[in-house]
Amino acid sequence: MEKEHTQIRILQILSKFDNGGIESFIMNYYRSLDKNKFQFDFVCDENSTIPYENEIKKLGGKIYRLPSCMHLFRYTKEMMYLIKKNKYQIVHANMNTLNVIPLFSSWLAKVPIRICHNHSTIGKGEYKKNIFKYILKPFSKVFPTHLFACSLHAAKWMYGERTVDRGEVYIIKNAIDIKKFLFNESHRNKIRDQLKIGNDTIVIGHIGRFCYQKNQENLLEIFKNYKIKNNNSKLMLIGDGDKTNFKSLISDYDLKSDVILLESKNNIQDYYSAMDVFILPSRYEGLGMVAIEAQINGLYCYLSNMVPKEAIISKNYSFFDLKNKDIDIRVYNRNTIKNNINFESYDIDKACRYLENIYISLLDEMEE
Repeated sequence: MEKEHTQIRILQILSKFDNGGIESFIMNYYRSLDKNKFQFDFVCDENSTIPYENEIKKLGGKIYRLPSCMHLFRYTKEMMYLIKKNKYQIVHANMNTLNVIPLFSSWLAKVPIRICHNHSTIGKGEYKKNIFKYILKPFSKVFPTHLFACSLHAAKWMYGERTVDRGEVYIIKNAIDIKKFLFNESHRNKIRDQLKIGNDTIVIGHIGRFCYQKNQENLLEIFKNYKIKNNNSKLMLIGDGDKTNFKSLISDYDLKSDVILLESKNNIQDYYSAMDVFILPSRYEGLGMVAIEAQINGLYCYLSNMVPKEAIISKNYSFFDLKNKDIDIRVYNRNTIKNNINFESYDIDKACRYLENIYISLLDEMEE
């Protein structure tokens, strides 16, 4: 029989709290969380934008801004003070290889349940960043009591195959509200009207932070080649980050009138409906949640061969080699492919109940 617990406040730890994938993951679970049993509080860098701040406060959560973990002594001191003051029993760190820093603080503060959650992997080209990751990775199992990951791919990279094979890692799906992401004709028309896109124009879409990992420059080359074959087409890219170099490339390719650049959106599901094809040219991914969202919307997805196969939940996809800038892009009618989708495991209600049961079992183990 399940033991009764009073509401447990869990400290969710991030680095910057802006509008990225990890933030979306946590917020999806937070909205579905049984607030009678659990409540999330949040720690993030003091320079975070926190687009969900009002929503978090309405749901009863608290937000704490700390200095960057790169200021190691100050960060550790303030983190320990925060943990001890609020007597957190569970600390859930979501900073990938950087988890070692807040989990060290949690260990010093004697938090009984310390979760290391990895959401990413590694890719070629980010030499300084990769060296840093490889230095920190061996510490990923030193200070946590429990290990989480968004996929088997991310789990094996962070913790090693033997740890995964022994069943020591919980795989927590990057689940979403399925109904929100289903194709919606009225949303499609509304977004296209706002952006002045014709009904017969082919829109190639992409969603992701502008950075080396997401590799948007590769996508621009793919679109340039596609544009030669289908002039009535546009490229829509949605995401935050530094777009300076990307805008220069748009000018160099003479595609200013054909590329739509947008910042991150709170109603991102509406923009999937406005697209006709989705492309994810990432150099590496822990999972690739946008690919799952796009498939749920009914979009055919062209994914780089660096995206884990765990991101596949339908028959509506093709992998491509990043060296290939002339992929055979075809547009499919959503009505002919929508029944190919198997997204039950990404339903946030079911996934959140699974996470809650893990929290409860960890608390029960602690009391034994």
